[in-house]
Amino acid sequence: MTKFDIMRPALLQLSDEHNAYLIDLVSLANSQVLDQLLTELFTNEKTICIGFSFKSDMDVFAKHLPKMNFYKYMRNFIDAQTYYSKVFVAGQQTGLAKVASEVLRFEICKGEQMSNWEKRPMRLS
Repeated sequence: MTKFDIMRPALLQLSDEHNAYLIDLVSLANSQVLDQLLTELFTNEKTICIGFSFKSDMDVFAKHLPKMNFYKYMRNFIDAQTYYSKVFVAGQQTGLAKVASEVLRFEICKGEQMSNWEKRPMRLS
């Protein structure tokens, strides 16, 4: 493991109502094809991007993916942490596990939170 400030973005999860996709940003960090596809997706007026405390992720993208631009063009973006804080009058530092527990009545397993997502090949189980 490395300190959080030097970890690169390793995975990007995209999903719709039926499927979830994990994009390997370690191996595709310089892919102009991926950047173009993601830019088209995120600039589409029908696309809604939902993140949780996503500002820090955007900062990491800017620092470690200098040849990519997709993250600069998220047209319809909702930060779920901000909205949760407004609805439930909570502080900005409310974590995803707490929100999932309170809103969805679902416990998130945080066992892999400190895993090294940059390591390849990834573990399948």
